[in-house]
Amino acid sequence: MKQGKAREEEILDKPTKDLDEILWELEVGLMQADVALPVVEEIKSEVRADLVGKRVDKRFSVEDAVKLALRNAVEKVLQQSTFDFDDYIQKAERPTVIMFVGINGTGKTTAIAKIASRLHKMGISTVLSASDTFRAGAIEQISIHGERLGSKVVKHSAGGDPAAVAFDAVDHAKARKRDVVLVDTAGRMQTNANLMDEMKKIKRVVKPHLIIFVGDALAGNDAIEQASSFDGAVGIDAVILTKIDADAKGGAALSIAYTIKKPIAFLSTGQAYEEKQAGGASALVFVFGLIMVFLILAAQYESWSLPGSVITAVPFGVLGALVAVWLRGLENDVYFQIGLVTLIGLAAKNAILIVEFAVLERAKGLSIVESAVQGARARLRPIVMTSLAFTAGAIPLAIASGAGSAARHSIGTGVIGGMVGATTLALFFVPLFYVLISQLSEKFFPPRPAAAPEPPASPPAADASATSAGGH
Repeated sequence: MKQGKAREEEILDKPTKDLDEILWELEVGLMQADVALPVVEEIKSEVRADLVGKRVDKRFSVEDAVKLALRNAVEKVLQQSTFDFDDYIQKAERPTVIMFVGINGTGKTTAIAKIASRLHKMGISTVLSASDTFRAGAIEQISIHGERLGSKVVKHSAGGDPAAVAFDAVDHAKARKRDVVLVDTAGRMQTNANLMDEMKKIKRVVKPHLIIFVGDALAGNDAIEQASSFDGAVGIDAVILTKIDADAKGGAALSIAYTIKKPIAFLSTGQAYEEKQAGGASALVFVFGLIMVFLILAAQYESWSLPGSVITAVPFGVLGALVAVWLRGLENDVYFQIGLVTLIGLAAKNAILIVEFAVLERAKGLSIVESAVQGARARLRPIVMTSLAFTAGAIPLAIASGAGSAARHSIGTGVIGGMVGATTLALFFVPLFYVLISQLSEKFFPPRPAAAPEPPASPPAADASATSAGGH
């Protein structure tokens, strides 16, 4: 979008060439973001209506006014239909039956597990219906989720009647006083008439209170066609968009909300039931990584103190990664935490080069300070060169575009920032920590003095009687 001059004036009283150019650039950008054409036209119309005849304050540019108008237009599209899932569940009759529909591979079963976990946190009990009797492994998959979550899974043999499974699940919930029944269904293309009829049968048998369409955010405009087909077949009450963290565009959310006038209930990322659980697991992996590096170095140096000098480089790498992610406005997600685990080895590698050389110089008789300075000087060039090479290799991740770019941005940005921190700061602080730790170690655990060499043993005296006997 063109940068407008910051002056107080009317943007326009009627359409002009400048506004047409701005709206054309907006249209191209929205279409590249997988926004459906009717939605693009709606947003353009809203932006035009918001700009024509308006004045821009001296403190703002025309570009700022366009951004504000665009934000208002997008909010208006998304607010056409709102839905509070938690409030609905709290007020619905029991047992509440929720049916999940969608095509193959969108993540329906995982979405059901996440919803069940969310309901358990709210103190609401669940029953899972394994009504996907068509896909191989579907029953086993939802059974594993049910075991992990502590939810009863009602299932029949593969190839059975999915409507009968759903009926038994609702019947079980009524008998055991369970609150919510989550019905999994076979993934089916919207063009498969037989499977769509099967889904209609499930709806007739269990009469679900809520039908949720699970769509793939990476499907782009095809997700709109899918949602429209399912809405026409069984009726959709809400939408869950999965893999949203791997979609750099996000146009599917706008398009579905506008086209079928159904609310986006949830945006799903990853496969963990909760991001907090995923973050906790990543922290545990990070701690175990540090412990493993420490133990390996302790075995290598046959010392418990020197590995501490190497490990001190890791916090500087973490600091650099956090600063880089913060500057780019990225989140501390599971992909960033994977990059942190990688930084353990990268940061330790730089410190090892310094500490290992300093240990060798110390063995030659140099003082602790002199050996640390020599180690930093001698290893400066290889540290800088290897760090630059690895940083350059991570740049494509940080500037990636297209599907999955959000995950690559998190990993690449964290690794680049971490390498910068581990290289620049660690060059000064690792020798310092080596000196401090070595001095403390030698003070409290002084090295044993080398043992004096023993004099060579004298040959044993000959036995006089044996000599005498030999003489005779």
